[in-house]
Amino acid sequence: MKPDKIKSVVVIGGKTFHYGLTSDEERLVLAAVFHDIGKVSTVFLKEDHGKCGSKFIEKVKSLPEELRKYIADVVINHHENIDREELKIIKQADIISARAERTKLKGEEEKEEDIRGRREDTPLLSIISTIGMSESDVRNGMREANQSTLKFFPMISLEDFLGKFNIEESYKEGYKRFMPAEKAQAVRVSRAIIENKESQTLTECYKIINERLLKALNSLDYSDPYFLDALDAVLMNHLIFVPSAVYVDVPDIPLYHHLKMTAAIALILFRSRNTPHKNKIALIEGDVSGIQDFIFYTYRGEGSEKGASKRLRGRSFYVSLLSDAVVRYILHELRLTPFNIVSKAGGHFMILAPYTNELEKMVREFQENVNRFLYSRHGGILKIAIGVGVEDINKEGWFSSLLKKARIDTEMKKLRFEMFGRKELDREDAPTGEDETCRVCGLRKVRQEGEDDEFQKCEKCFQLEMVGGRVVRSSFLRARINDFEEERSHIAFKFGDFSIRYYLDGKSEGADLVLLLKPSQSSQGVHGYFITGSYTPVEKGEDGKSVRVKTLEELTWVDGARVDEEKRNAYLAMLKADVDNLGHVFRFGFVDRLSPSRLATLSFQLDLFFTKIVNEVARVHDCYVVFSGGDDLTVVGRIDRLLSFTHDMRKLFHTWCGGNEKIGISAGFYFNSHKFPIFRMVENASRFLDLSKEGEKNRITMFDENENLQWEKFWKAIELYHTFAALSNDKADKERALSRSVFYKLLTVENLTLPYNEEEQTKKLARGRPVIVVPEIYIYYIISRNWRGNNVEEMKEFIEKVRKASRAYKEGGYLSFALKMFLVLTRFGLDFIPAIKLDEVIVNG
Repeated sequence: MKPDKIKSVVVIGGKTFHYGLTSDEERLVLAAVFHDIGKVSTVFLKEDHGKCGSKFIEKVKSLPEELRKYIADVVINHHENIDREELKIIKQADIISARAERTKLKGEEEKEEDIRGRREDTPLLSIISTIGMSESDVRNGMREANQSTLKFFPMISLEDFLGKFNIEESYKEGYKRFMPAEKAQAVRVSRAIIENKESQTLTECYKIINERLLKALNSLDYSDPYFLDALDAVLMNHLIFVPSAVYVDVPDIPLYHHLKMTAAIALILFRSRNTPHKNKIALIEGDVSGIQDFIFYTYRGEGSEKGASKRLRGRSFYVSLLSDAVVRYILHELRLTPFNIVSKAGGHFMILAPYTNELEKMVREFQENVNRFLYSRHGGILKIAIGVGVEDINKEGWFSSLLKKARIDTEMKKLRFEMFGRKELDREDAPTGEDETCRVCGLRKVRQEGEDDEFQKCEKCFQLEMVGGRVVRSSFLRARINDFEEERSHIAFKFGDFSIRYYLDGKSEGADLVLLLKPSQSSQGVHGYFITGSYTPVEKGEDGKSVRVKTLEELTWVDGARVDEEKRNAYLAMLKADVDNLGHVFRFGFVDRLSPSRLATLSFQLDLFFTKIVNEVARVHDCYVVFSGGDDLTVVGRIDRLLSFTHDMRKLFHTWCGGNEKIGISAGFYFNSHKFPIFRMVENASRFLDLSKEGEKNRITMFDENENLQWEKFWKAIELYHTFAALSNDKADKERALSRSVFYKLLTVENLTLPYNEEEQTKKLARGRPVIVVPEIYIYYIISRNWRGNNVEEMKEFIEKVRKASRAYKEGGYLSFALKMFLVLTRFGLDFIPAIKLDEVIVNG
């Protein structure tokens, strides 16, 4: 029997099976995904987690009684040596998953009582804070967890995090409580977040999580075509911050990921048990290329014309939908479940699958079908490489080897992309002359209606604009499989015989698949989360309810209007940033501890920062998150607001990583008039980002190639900027104020100063221009001559600050940066105002 691989539900003999699974496969997957569910209630019931899990499953009335009894029996016996095929497979899958995950807290010479953990006082360890540490490093850090760089998350639900995280200081220090902290602090705030009561243990939190989890599971509909998606969403919501193992193991794996990976491995073992490929496991990796080109490309290269902000948002959202659609396509074709997904973020995904003789051929077909569709729609700007790696699951270090093989195959396919001929393009839409060519994409005819638009667009570009506007107002994303009707308010994909259509709505009823878009909405009744880094500045309508997306030009207005009577707007700025060496971090960051669960956890924790936290920072500073997911970030805003955003984002990222210096982030910051073509801004911001990633990385480049600073010096430049602002704008004492001409003179001196770095000295001397070797004399002269006050000590202190910041000194090099920042912002009467009291929040900052 071969179920219809396109349908999500297969009905055989009156019984329902999901994702084309056979009855035996579905029972096995469900038993595997619930096998350790008793670890939640064992804390307060004080019984073996197998017994606790069995009792818990008996209360899940949404499952058919026969299936419920089967799962309860497997759960209570999954550690026993019973000669039953499904028990043997789940036990083997559990051992394989746990063996790859667990880092022992005790060494051979130690007694486990010395450092063993207890669930009552052991929250989830931030996996990012452990990057670069070996097994022994982590073990040593756990011995003194409250003093080490290891940081822990509060034990809460994902819904609590998404709904309550807020960086506005008026919100009961909302953002501080969610950041990784020392173990005792994480325990203390866990219950405070859930029900505003502090506690010294996690016992009450486990009780609350257990009650909420049971209630959510009982709200599920087993006959729902996407029951497994809904189950996956419920488990993620309640168990993503609950540690899997704590007793003698490092608690860095969420229980959710352990259950998920065990279910995936169990299905793979079950399918391969009677084949020549027994115990063979495959990793399918997909990587979308051309994302930035697609989002920002314009045929005519317009700037911030009407509709540009909606178009950027619509295209960015389209890329996120593309990744989701391709993953669902592969799952349906291979009859796999959502539990087989290792990671999915930022145009990149990984899926665990059983190996068959046809798999590599099928993966090539997946790539060909997706690329054929993308080429027919977008002329080859977007494309995807899908690679596969195969390994024996019983081999030592199997996942590390599997990841390496999949990565090599994916990269090789990127190098030999076969572009489809122009004949593949829909000729009915092809323009026959310049006048009817879409001004945005240049691929199709302009639409028939709206010919008087300032920038004429084709139907598909206009569609993306509409989607970009609707996504701001929508709470839910709905989808239907095998429904390829293309309409303006929808986005549809068709890969071979598989198709999926997405549409936006404010309600969750009446759809096949419902995904949650807005973190503030309840996840009840949804099949998954689709939280993207996509904050969009909006303006409320006169009715106080409707919203309108602000144009890019409006972002540059000051106090709701243009800066002056000449209609000169402040500068529009763009920030491009990404995590340094992320591929290397995924493969080698865990040293000797790499596992699918750890990689999935790292991917989730990074993506959570670049979606939820970045969105919150953007909201406070009224910046436009064009694209943020995985480890990639592109944000647009007025120059002062984007500078403040950059400051807060980078500081919070450092805190999110637990102060781990092994995780860096580089950035390129470019600004110009709002009329400057947006794609050119992208090119320049990307070029600045590339400069930041040369050499030591972990830097920001702004203004020009010479202003390339380590983040530590960036903070110093900001401090110096505030000193400049205080001396030039002190309304209480006008006689102390320095005129702008003083700062221009200081900048002239700094531009002529010979750098401390020998390589930079050689470059500067080679230009054959005059240089200043000892800048102190000029600095002292300029400041003392123009100082308007009588406080000599204050003047000397200021001179010393400027001198130390000069590029002539090893610890300096940030004076020019601070001066340019000051001169640019004051030109428009702007200021640099971070939103966070960083000294209270940041660890090792």
